Amino acid sequence: MDSGDFPKDICDKILKTANLYCPVYENDLSLFDLNTKFMNDLVKSEDQVSDRISRSLSKLESEPYSIICDIISLKTPKNIHIDEKDQDGEPVEIKQRSTVVKSISDPRMIVKVYANHEIKKMTRLTEEKVIKTELQKLIEEW
Repeated sequence: MDSGDFPKDICDKILKTANLYCPVYENDLSLFDLNTKFMNDLVKSEDQVSDRISRSLSKLESEPYSIICDIISLKTPKNIHIDEKDQDGEPVEIKQRSTVVKSISDPRMIVKVYANHEIKKMTRLTEEKVIKTELQKLIEEW
């Protein structure tokens, strides 16, 4: 499916119009049952997966890109060393000394869904429970 200049038009509208898209759902992607095909595609290109989900959810409303999905990888530094050496004389990573830092440095992916302001007023599809169900169904059918 060729979207032509449609994404550019949406970006122009977002810049010119306040509240064009409203956030309707946000959650950690790990809460979903992720199949291997979905994960492989996600590793290859988060943008393509996000676009495919956006188009699929929008088909339920019949207006292209009425619903937009964004998948965000939370990135953290790989190594943060503290001024301490281990028994082998190697620098100690802060994750080894802090459970808080260890927990926030685990890789995470967040899925966010936005709906066109007008669509949000008119449909059940923007309800959190409905979005979660539809996302899981898309992932399972991937």
